Amino acid sequence: MNSKTIKAWRNVLFALFLIGAALISALASAVFSAMGANELSMATAILALLLALLIAVTVVPRLAHRAKLELLFLPIQIQITNSGWFFLAVTTIVGFAAVNAGNNLLYLIFSILIAVIFASSIISRLSLRDISIKLRIPDHIFVGEPTIVSVTAVNHKRFIPSFSLLVEAESTRRTRRAAESGRARRWFRWLSEKNEQLNKIAYFTLLPGNSQVRQYSRQVFDKRGKYHISGFRISTRFPTGFFKRSRHVDASGELVVYPRPRPVDDFFHLLPMLAGRFESRFRGGTSADLYGIRQYIPSDHMRNINWKATAKSSQLMVREFTREDEWKVNLVFDTSLPQSPTEDFDAKFERAITFVASLASHFIREGSEVRLITPSDILPYAAGQGQLYRILGTLAVLEPEDFSSRAKRQNSTVSWWLYDELPALHDDRHFKIIVTSAPKGSIPASLWRSAHVIYLEDL
Repeated sequence: MNSKTIKAWRNVLFALFLIGAALISALASAVFSAMGANELSMATAILALLLALLIAVTVVPRLAHRAKLELLFLPIQIQITNSGWFFLAVTTIVGFAAVNAGNNLLYLIFSILIAVIFASSIISRLSLRDISIKLRIPDHIFVGEPTIVSVTAVNHKRFIPSFSLLVEAESTRRTRRAAESGRARRWFRWLSEKNEQLNKIAYFTLLPGNSQVRQYSRQVFDKRGKYHISGFRISTRFPTGFFKRSRHVDASGELVVYPRPRPVDDFFHLLPMLAGRFESRFRGGTSADLYGIRQYIPSDHMRNINWKATAKSSQLMVREFTREDEWKVNLVFDTSLPQSPTEDFDAKFERAITFVASLASHFIREGSEVRLITPSDILPYAAGQGQLYRILGTLAVLEPEDFSSRAKRQNSTVSWWLYDELPALHDDRHFKIIVTSAPKGSIPASLWRSAHVIYLEDL
């Protein structure tokens, strides 16, 4: 215990001594007055007043200097529960009855009910004071998958515990949405949507003084995107349950919810020729990765003959390798808003996001180097799980964008504008899968030699 704490306790004890002495002097004055000893009564009354003045001048300023006035001015939101409304109705009825009847028992009951309200306010404020929240979230979160969130509540009060604390996260999800009518449908404005995913993340029955308690909560996110956590709301109904009091705790952080990749088989109807085209591009290479064994043809080199397989089959068999330079895939996602978006455009756009995420996951698992190309960003070629998370992070925040004004300045459609503006689309060496909202027939014919085009209207 440091010197400041010892001094504070000394001030408290001194204040209690003076208050006790003043109270005894006041009682003695009343007794002497009843006995008729007016001089003693006046002397003890004056002594009581002097002691009260001494307390006001010497002790109160010291205590007020160290008092945590935020207990009185703590911003608290109050919500009356159903049982609380019933309690207030009963209190009102008892109060009117006491005034009309003049019955001391009713006054006593009314006083007790009022005291319960004030005591409940003080106790709940003490429970909510000096509480901080720590939230730990996994690095990678996917739409629709259960996520375990770690919530730690810290009670900074030295001795006073907190009871029945409900912790809720306050977060917003920033999205862009078009206006609903006229030409304004092609123009976007930022909106903050209240997120209902991270409400009621933990409940702490008891939080002892000067301690911390950790709980784990299971959360499921229904929408992809970037969520900004602006703070936490801590609430309690302790001790009576008649009132729910809550306060805001500031916090700052962001989390990104990835689109959830699905098996590519789910999109087989969109890729009827994809498997064969990739097979033809991965064959006949000179890398160290064996693709398979097939029958010898005159154009094959003799060093690739597999003599063991030849002996078994009684005919020449050769080893076939993959093309090392062809393990590269371009995923091109055209996020342009159509001239006349249909009512189900948002749903199709979300399916396109899932489709591109599924393709990226599939090719990266196969060991390919994948590059993601969008009108606003290009992720360079890379392989591995880190590249997959980079692609998913980019897809998580993509929204439809209006490029019509820029396309008109070039006197072309949006897709033609993309072809003109993105040199990466001119590379015929590597295969490209293009997902676009452009109308059919608008993609340049030169792209079809090295690309497979999927239209949003087919999703």
